[in-house]
Amino acid sequence: MAGFDEKRRATRVAPERVLWGSDWPHPTGQPLNRIPDGALLADLFERVVPDQATRKTILVDTPAKLYGFD
Repeated sequence: MAGFDEKRRATRVAPERVLWGSDWPHPTGQPLNRIPDGALLADLFERVVPDQATRKTILVDTPAKLYGFD
């Protein structure tokens, strides 16, 4: 898996090519220590993508284009 700097670089260079995804709601059959902490993931995403406009591109604009949302 790419490190923090590589992820940050990818979001700066081509945010329109980055897509956020998760398996939320997380399957309940997993042991509790294996279920990701959504708040920590959101905080990490903000650290990797500090610019609000870029976060919108990744979270809103790119999925809308990919899935054909209006």
